[in-house]
Amino acid sequence: MSLYGAMYTSVTGLQSQSNAMGAISDNLANVNTTAYKSTMMDFASQVTKQASFKEYAAGGVISNARRGVDAQGLLSRTTSSTDLAISGQGFFVVNEAANPSTGDNWAYTRSGSFQVNHEGYLVNSNGFYLQAWPTLPDGSIGYYDTTGALVDINTNIINNTNLKPVNLRNIGGTATASTSVTFAANLPANATIGDAHTSDVLIYDSLGNAQNLSFTWTKTAVNAWDLSIATPADATSLTLNGGAAITFNGDGTPATITPTDIDIVWANGAANQNVTFDFGTLNLTDGMTQFAGTYSPTLITQDGAAFGSFTGVDISDDGTVTALFDNGETRPIYKIPVATFVNPNGLGTLNGGSYIETDYSGSYVLHTAGEASAGTIAATTLEASNVDIGEQFTAMIITQRAYSAAAKVVTTADEMLDELIRIKR
Repeated sequence: MSLYGAMYTSVTGLQSQSNAMGAISDNLANVNTTAYKSTMMDFASQVTKQASFKEYAAGGVISNARRGVDAQGLLSRTTSSTDLAISGQGFFVVNEAANPSTGDNWAYTRSGSFQVNHEGYLVNSNGFYLQAWPTLPDGSIGYYDTTGALVDINTNIINNTNLKPVNLRNIGGTATASTSVTFAANLPANATIGDAHTSDVLIYDSLGNAQNLSFTWTKTAVNAWDLSIATPADATSLTLNGGAAITFNGDGTPATITPTDIDIVWANGAANQNVTFDFGTLNLTDGMTQFAGTYSPTLITQDGAAFGSFTGVDISDDGTVTALFDNGETRPIYKIPVATFVNPNGLGTLNGGSYIETDYSGSYVLHTAGEASAGTIAATTLEASNVDIGEQFTAMIITQRAYSAAAKVVTTADEMLDELIRIKR
């Protein structure tokens, strides 16, 4: 081995250890960066071609960076409902454009620190827009196109055609028309024929208006009562279907219940409405009863709601984004998918903790969170950096020593060259 070879080999050692120190520096600088993935440096020996197996020629060393993208950091709670983390494998899908088209870059990230921008879109710190599948009011994935046709979406796919940017700006308020009423009461067994008892039942029409239904129970015979319902002021007609009578057994439980539902035609512009009744189970005491005593309503509920304004979102572990309204109503609006890769460590890196697909990573596959190999989504949570400070300081000491050793070889070889030159003198 020549002295020059020793020096050149040591230079490769200096370069490789410098790269390692750079990776350590980067890791420590990002110890508090959301979802940052630490970089490790792998070293590989280089071999110089030799003329004979008895000869030796130094080759040196080369360093290669390896990022532990598939290593999850700790999950920590926050106070923002739009802070998201993935527990398990996978990435959020983001795009540089609010409305992606051909040429706009798709990216993937585990940094879920999303915030609502001035246009209502959820964006991360790099300005990329979170993408999700739109949902129908019943929670199923799909949407209606500009022609009004329903578009069904395959949720286990390798294309992003049906992904839409999550936008919370244009979510209108909602009102829910009542479709059912549950009514339970005790009708006094000691009442005389002709006695009547009245209760008001509040329901909502399709416009969110509160409407009053006046229930009147009139005793018509022993163990028999009739129900009548007054037509509300805003309605042109109210039809009681099934009959008006309810009869009781000798033990106070209902024997027959004929009122089933009502049809209401509104005069205030609201849609015509059908409301079903639940008066309890025949032969049981879970609804209407007839015992001695007084008239006593025990339960009156309905499933409608007044108009409510949008107040925020709730995101479940399967990625469903649910809009919340101040009237207590909720409505699913998006489902956030999770993208997985065969080799996530082969992804290319971008600023802001985002990654791009490469030949080494393989193509992405979109999953519903929690299905197949995809992790679940944790709301009000962020993933911490996976950098271990103790490991980094240990690596720093080892790297420093290796760098010093390589530098010592350079100075020693230089001294040997000086000695060789002095021989000539």
